[in-house]
Amino acid sequence: MTEAVQTVEAATADRAAMRHRHQQEYLALLVNEYGTERIRRDPVGVRVTNPHRQAAEARARAAATHAEADDLRSLPVNTAARRIEAKRAEQEQTRQRAAARAQQLRDPFEHDPYRHDPHRDGLTRSL
Repeated sequence: MTEAVQTVEAATADRAAMRHRHQQEYLALLVNEYGTERIRRDPVGVRVTNPHRQAAEARARAAATHAEADDLRSLPVNTAARRIEAKRAEQEQTRQRAAARAQQLRDPFEHDPYRHDPHRDGLTRSL
């Protein structure tokens, strides 16, 4: 019985050591792929990257772009130009809406009247 317990403990220790070694090797591969500075800036984001998913998304984007290019080639030049201009205008509106939304979501304490402002007279909450 003790031999079985020792075998299980040894296997568990080996598994833990192998898991640690794999994590270290994976981190080394990420550093090799993305660079030390990017790993320092965004360690969690880099670790959750999925190359297979990214490749599939890139293939899907490429297929959509090729299909759109084929569509544009089949249209008369003026119609294709109008469609391209409309798409660019839509992208610009989307970008502006995103920028406006980001502006609205700034620091929630930016305009907090209770924060200490050295240029403001009157009472403030402070330590």
